[in-house]
Amino acid sequence: MGDSVAWDVIVVGAGLGGLTAAQRLSQAGYQVLVLDKSRGVGGRMATRRVTWPQRADAPGSETVAVDHGCRFLPASTRLEEPGVAEGVLHPWNPAEFALTVDSQGRTQVVSTPSQGPYAVSPQGMSAVAKTLAAGLTLQRQSRVTQVWPQGDGWRVTWVNDAAGAEAGETAPLTTRALLLAIPAAQIVPLVTGATAHHAGLAPFLAAAEAVTFDPVMTVMAGYDGLTDPLTRLDRPQLDPTSPPGWMVWGQGHPNLRWLALDSSKRLQSPYPVVVAHSTATFAETHFDATDLASVGQTLLAQAALALDSRLAQPTWMQVHRWRYGFVKQAHPAPLLATAAAPTLAGCGDWCAGLSADDAIQSGEAAAHHLRHSLESQRPE
Repeated sequence: MGDSVAWDVIVVGAGLGGLTAAQRLSQAGYQVLVLDKSRGVGGRMATRRVTWPQRADAPGSETVAVDHGCRFLPASTRLEEPGVAEGVLHPWNPAEFALTVDSQGRTQVVSTPSQGPYAVSPQGMSAVAKTLAAGLTLQRQSRVTQVWPQGDGWRVTWVNDAAGAEAGETAPLTTRALLLAIPAAQIVPLVTGATAHHAGLAPFLAAAEAVTFDPVMTVMAGYDGLTDPLTRLDRPQLDPTSPPGWMVWGQGHPNLRWLALDSSKRLQSPYPVVVAHSTATFAETHFDATDLASVGQTLLAQAALALDSRLAQPTWMQVHRWRYGFVKQAHPAPLLATAAAPTLAGCGDWCAGLSADDAIQSGEAAAHHLRHSLESQRPE
């Protein structure tokens, strides 16, 4: 594509915020390219497909969807794209509990009022992102390495990480406007070089550096032969039209932030699957461990001690590390922007919030900001 401006907007990051902004800009008639370093879309709106280990008594393999990132959306979430509300999102009404710790360090499970219904996807939460991505020009496994102001637009250098791709950076891309829809900590290295030569970007960089995240370790575990892996919890009967389920919020627990019966989100599930999220303290302690299986067993042992001893004995288990799991210190505005570079913006759940709803609203704000900036560039 050389040095000519090939795109009106390049969006870096195919999470909720980036996809929302890309859809709004595309619908407004702009030529939009979305780049994402992953093989899929959705960012932390992530679903893993896990195949049950082969067993002699069960020659057929069962593959299940497991949400190891975003757990659910509030029922009030504004997702206006066709198809999201119809067929993708369903209500989830789990029984809810709090896992508390008293002054002597003893844990207690307490039933709490339901905050549901929540919106979940039986296919996995990544189905929401796939629906949002429909119709967009999206390039996966495209890792952006640097962005530079160039004339009235931006130059984007990137690396093709797809299997079989030639090593080294590809030809730079050029665009009139640029949206960095990735965790703020990942924005910093992309703009640091440009800031050294363009002092006006310094406030943008400083604001990105001020945002912080808590890491999270996620454990996914499947259980063979259990109809209810938490018999100790006095779960009320739920609406028979909704799948039964439960989730537990850690309130002061040193290791467990949240866990739930993830398989209850599915219309049909062959066996129970539990997902647990660690606290930031636990994740910081174990994040760089080479033996993730031991880390997962440690977290499940904590869940077993507090809830049900059988949780410590899964049939299969997988562990995922989220370096930018939850927003700790958010940017105070709905988007990251600077008057010195009006065609550059950042967005995400770290802008004026910490939830999926905040990511969507930030994407809306970023799209509005960039539309205004691009319209201001038009000659009178």
